[in-house]
Amino acid sequence: MKINSQIVVLIAIFLCSNLGAAETQNITNEDDLSTKLNSFLETYANEIAAKGYRSEFSVGNIDPRMNVKRCETPWQFEFTRAPMKQARTTILAQCKDETSTKLYISVSYEIFGPSVISSQLISRGQAITPEHLRVAEAQLNTARYDTFQSLDPVIGMIAKRTIKAERPITPSLLTAPRLVNRGDDVMIIASNSNISIKMPGEALSHGTLGQQISVRNKQSRRVIKARVTSKGLVEVFL
Repeated sequence: MKINSQIVVLIAIFLCSNLGAAETQNITNEDDLSTKLNSFLETYANEIAAKGYRSEFSVGNIDPRMNVKRCETPWQFEFTRAPMKQARTTILAQCKDETSTKLYISVSYEIFGPSVISSQLISRGQAITPEHLRVAEAQLNTARYDTFQSLDPVIGMIAKRTIKAERPITPSLLTAPRLVNRGDDVMIIASNSNISIKMPGEALSHGTLGQQISVRNKQSRRVIKARVTSKGLVEVFL
């Protein structure tokens, strides 16, 4: 049986045409996903920019072997781990049409913002003053520990150990100053929503802001637990 050469040519053209269309469709779908993913990341960047942060991001490769299909409903994206906590994260991309496609895409998302750093050497046990500090832009989501973004929470704290110059200040480097020492005369304030009574007392232990310590009421000689609220002042809630 002979096959007309013209028919063979037409079949070949048809097959090549369909193959080319499939390849083009696949590229278009991947481009569509990438465009929407970048739009999601740009929206997040604008949200944190409104809070004073600058960001830089890059998206990992979307493997063409995943056979990305066109999503008949809008792609939905969410971070599996918050970028503010770590720079290397993953985005779950979901197409919730009848295909129920799910993709996990790796993303590098660097977030920059103000960070308090030491401007000079701070000795162990030294009370920290504004002269010890400065604020500079730094990447915030690489550190293992939280950093401070303003000077106020740091000023007046005590260095737990020697802090080198140009080091980010973290809570682990600081301890609260003593506001009360054992044997100090203190003023005890006993109060509730209706009354407030003041009486002299003696601290039986050291105390920092917010710490609960033992105090002896000098009038009744009774030992009570009171919370340190400021230097030489403790409070009991009735």
